[in-house]
Amino acid sequence: ALGSKMRYPENNMYLVDQPLISNYKMLDYMKVIDPYKDGKMPLMLQMLNALQKKFGYYDNVKSGVCGPMTCALSLRDAGMFLRDLRKEPDQVHKLLQFSVECIKAWMKVVYDEFGCVCSIADPASSMDLIGKKHFEIFSKPYLMQLVEWTKEYTGRSPSIHICGKSRKIWEDLRAIGFSSFSVDNCEDLLELKQVLGKDMAISGNVPPVDILRNGDVYAVMQSVRECIEKAADSPRGYLLSAGCQIPLGTSKENLMAYVYAARKYGANAVKGKGCR
Repeated sequence: ALGSKMRYPENNMYLVDQPLISNYKMLDYMKVIDPYKDGKMPLMLQMLNALQKKFGYYDNVKSGVCGPMTCALSLRDAGMFLRDLRKEPDQVHKLLQFSVECIKAWMKVVYDEFGCVCSIADPASSMDLIGKKHFEIFSKPYLMQLVEWTKEYTGRSPSIHICGKSRKIWEDLRAIGFSSFSVDNCEDLLELKQVLGKDMAISGNVPPVDILRNGDVYAVMQSVRECIEKAADSPRGYLLSAGCQIPLGTSKENLMAYVYAARKYGANAVKGKGCR
């Protein structure tokens, strides 16, 4: 929507081919996105509207946004961006603030049109990519700004998912004030419940590749059961989910086994008290 060139492989997720920002002076001339006009966002709004008409009797449609760090990383070459955290921190802050304004523009339209509070996915804030120090300096202030704006505009707090290692920043996520946290399968659900369960809902974390795509139906059912046994009694609630995005190539049989196991082992669930 802002001008980065994308690549759309036939059998994989789309990805940034040529990031937009080669020089931070470009920020002086860039305008915040208009979801009704820019990029594929008008098409996405049409799709959301069609889904709402078809499935609105069942549930509201959902939408998500990337976090400020992830948005910035899609506008600037990844290697350069990570270098800039040390070499040009002031410019990084400027880019992050611009990213926040763009994210808010989409969140506002989706809430106004569909009543949806967007979830946030921020893989660029993973401890596999940046350290805790850089998270506290560059990511946390803008996530906090985004959460505070969302609460003021919608009356609700958004959820967040962070890929990879995140244990070092769990206390920071509590301080920021998210409504729930979806954790990657490389972290332990039981530990997450013990640390954050009293403050926010938790979600996770069936391994998407090793189990959902590459395992059989029995491995899927066993993993679902283990997740529910660990986390179903989390005080603020637990939502079963994959540890990250379900990969292309996951079989229909494994997805059906996932749903079947959720119904079987999650029967008679009571928030904060677990299942039958």
